Amino acid sequence: MGFVAQSVSNVLIQVLNNIRGSLQAEPRPIHVMYANPVHRHVLDDDPFWVKAGEIRFGDLETFVHYRPREAQRMA
Repeated sequence: MGFVAQSVSNVLIQVLNNIRGSLQAEPRPIHVMYANPVHRHVLDDDPFWVKAGEIRFGDLETFVHYRPREAQRMA
């Protein structure tokens, strides 16, 4: 993985950690829609998140829907 790609992954990890901390402090429903998920492995590999769905528009666009794993148990 190149420097820029690693930097983007690190930023995504920090954003997700901030979201996790906020949800732990104040639980509430949340959904993450990730467009053009180049670094989807960050969410796929994080046990806090579960993929709830995926939509593809031809070969050009992909949107992946994630939610906290806890929400899956409450649903």
